[in-house]
Amino acid sequence: MPWAPAGRMEFSAGCERPARTPSHPHAPSADPEHPTMAGRRFNVLVLVDDGPLSKQIDTTLRRCAFVARHGYARRAEDVLRKLPKGWDLLLIDPATTDLDLDPLLRSLAGQSRCPDLGLLTPDPDADLGAVMSLCHSCDMQVLGSLPAPFTDQQLNGLLHPAPPPVPSFTPVAAPPVPLDAAQIRQGLRSDAVAVAFQPQLFSKGGKLRAVEAFLRWRDPSGAIQPPVTVLPIAERCGLLPAINDQVLARAVKQLADWHAKGLSLRLCVKMPAPMLHGKETVEALMTLLEDASVKPSDIILHIESLPPDRSLVPVQQKTLSDLHDDGFLLSALCPIIIPNDFMLSRLSRVVFDEYRIDFRLAQSGTLSHSLMQSTRRFVTAVRDASKLAVAQNLESDADYQIAIDAGVDVVQGFYVSKPLFPAEFEAWHRASVAVS
Repeated sequence: MPWAPAGRMEFSAGCERPARTPSHPHAPSADPEHPTMAGRRFNVLVLVDDGPLSKQIDTTLRRCAFVARHGYARRAEDVLRKLPKGWDLLLIDPATTDLDLDPLLRSLAGQSRCPDLGLLTPDPDADLGAVMSLCHSCDMQVLGSLPAPFTDQQLNGLLHPAPPPVPSFTPVAAPPVPLDAAQIRQGLRSDAVAVAFQPQLFSKGGKLRAVEAFLRWRDPSGAIQPPVTVLPIAERCGLLPAINDQVLARAVKQLADWHAKGLSLRLCVKMPAPMLHGKETVEALMTLLEDASVKPSDIILHIESLPPDRSLVPVQQKTLSDLHDDGFLLSALCPIIIPNDFMLSRLSRVVFDEYRIDFRLAQSGTLSHSLMQSTRRFVTAVRDASKLAVAQNLESDADYQIAIDAGVDVVQGFYVSKPLFPAEFEAWHRASVAVS
């Protein structure tokens, strides 16, 4: 079933698309007459080797009206010594001589007032993947990268990013009100759990591969509420397993109905790591599938909170191995958009059949060429491990094109389709077949 991208999608309440953080926390209010001079002024510290580059940067910073003061550091020790003086932005040239970024970033992350980071790239073709990966692993926010030397306009763009485009969907009038534990328990007894299904497509040919199940909650009035109104409280109150069981049961029953109608597809369901309890987990799943006449090979278990660079506890290892031996397909998320070499080297050592890369985790400062290079590295490592590469949360034509050009095997996200209720999915499928 070939598929053509639908372009910008309409988003409804409850779909798995949180707003991306669009701007720097220090961004000032707009001043139409002097956009680069509006709001506060910044203190900028630059970590760079002494030489012509530092002199060019100094010249630029001196003429920037939105820079209150600036300073220089030649070594990591200088940065840590100068931190108490209050810096808003730290610009780092990763190529600085004798610079060990790992201990520096971890020391910065532990500071009570940590500056935001910007990366200098004297070489326009430099791959920032390893540096960005290290920053993510240290929980450091990277605003973006600048050429070196840079202009005052380019620095202004880093500090004062343009506002995001106005979304095409109608915003919710008021934020959803979280349910309490009593309401969730009552909902579990009164059939409040509903399931929406998001299509997964093979990148080559656009054929339907599977649908992934997502929780929806139907309140007493019949209105559909987003998962955020339910899941945080349910997790704190120990009700998450009961919700997961109902989502799984309804999704498997729907898959059986679709198979009976002649639709050939698999079902992907989330399986939180704490629910891998050993033999009882395997037996419960097998009983559920036998009752619905569904084969384990038609089920993809998306194991949450189990990135491939972390060791599994023995009971989880045994449970995953037993599930895999019984025919279930196992899926794991690569936890950061730019995987490091250590993580990629471990892909073939565990029992997962596929690995996912999440485009929603790409920050606004990630350059498209860096994202492309990192996605290609990810796909190459997955292929070398004889696994399947899945790109999820593709939200734009740019996301989709990067995933396709990088050679991922499976695509999923709002750019393909939002999560759909069963009748909506069947209509979407019929329309796709008609187009093909």
